[in-house]
Amino acid sequence: MLSFVDPIAAKLERLESKPSLALESVDFTMRDRDAVRARLGAPLAYSQRVEAMVTGLSIELLLPRVSQGDGYINRFLTIWEPDEQGHARALERLLVELDLDPFPLPEDEPVPLHNRLAGLLGGASKRVHETVELIYHTIGAMNERLAFSAYERMAEVLGELGEHALVETLMKPLRRDESAHLGYYRTAARDLRDRLDRWQLFVARNVIAHTYSPVGAGAARDRPAFGATIRALGDSDDLTARVQLLAETLLSVDERPLRPFVRASFARCMAASADQADPTAARLAASRRSSAARPNRANATL
Repeated sequence: MLSFVDPIAAKLERLESKPSLALESVDFTMRDRDAVRARLGAPLAYSQRVEAMVTGLSIELLLPRVSQGDGYINRFLTIWEPDEQGHARALERLLVELDLDPFPLPEDEPVPLHNRLAGLLGGASKRVHETVELIYHTIGAMNERLAFSAYERMAEVLGELGEHALVETLMKPLRRDESAHLGYYRTAARDLRDRLDRWQLFVARNVIAHTYSPVGAGAARDRPAFGATIRALGDSDDLTARVQLLAETLLSVDERPLRPFVRASFARCMAASADQADPTAARLAASRRSSAARPNRANATL
């Protein structure tokens, strides 16, 4: 007799069994700090900010029907949130080593109004709640695909610079974690997609296609920093294609392609970066000017 294997549970077991990124295991020694700063200062600063701010999303308000107890989402968040916090701390330490100012962690980030509204509607209707779950898991998968690809590219650049210690002790663990997170989000989204009605898929497709922004670039003021990050990483077409393809896989109906909304969103960020002085670049320059007044790296608060 064939035994049924719950694919979501299998992804969660993989997630729960992986090691966490330990700050003390990261080797921050570098051959050429100036070269790393010049090539990857903007992407590292952007990634640190995003990793620091994605926690505390108040999932109990967005998904009230499944955020309690020991269900899939709570099992996932029990690992995901400490992972993201660990990533932020490691990237913060690397920025300090590079004489760059890390992004200050917000003490109290308000829950977005649209999350509150979606939660209220989902609390009143099971079908609406399921639709919000699909949107949440699909966007989560897209974000993790982007993060994994960005860290993959950073590892390639660090390898080119001969910074193999950082590749092995920081970038590999980051990619391992993002891959495991992606596995959960993608599998959960596929499971939902197969169970939902066509109108629910239609709503999810249209909400995502008309509201998508890269993680950390939802506000207009943050678009230049993401645009600068993409320029620094290079080959924006490849990053765009990876994220768009994942969305197509999870949301397409009757093999009808989605409009190229990921490319349009990336293009807006890159245009914003070209049209005005990049705030990330300005912050990097300011960090270097103030480095002499900063405490010794070994004693800096992390």
